[in-house]
Amino acid sequence: MCGPTVCYDTYATIEVQLTHKYLPQRGHTLKELTQKDLKRFWSRIQKRGRYDCWTSTSTPSAPYGMIAMHGRTWLAHRLSVWIHRPQDRRMLERGDPVLHQCDNPRCVNPMHLVVATQRQNVREMINKGRWRWETR
Repeated sequence: MCGPTVCYDTYATIEVQLTHKYLPQRGHTLKELTQKDLKRFWSRIQKRGRYDCWTSTSTPSAPYGMIAMHGRTWLAHRLSVWIHRPQDRRMLERGDPVLHQCDNPRCVNPMHLVVATQRQNVREMINKGRWRWETR
């Protein structure tokens, strides 16, 4: 279960309550995907040009695309990293966040996604003005 994380940053001391409801916790991993799984994934993605955002069309009311697979609900952008960059799977299994360089939370284009640390995630959120909570 996730709990409060404190990030000591040059900007401020920030306390963030993380809820990784749709992220695999330590020890949870996605098995190798079958052709059926891949077909299911791609049926929920609106793929455009190589450098454009590829938008998840699943769960239209949620900010992030989610796809049910292997008895769990997965964030579509994390599945995209799992599929396209096997070298980053260990970081995904640790629960490291995936950042959207395009600032489109529904994007699953692996060229727009970066696996980072929570500290980098919070720093980017502050730098881009997406911090909505009070700081101490």
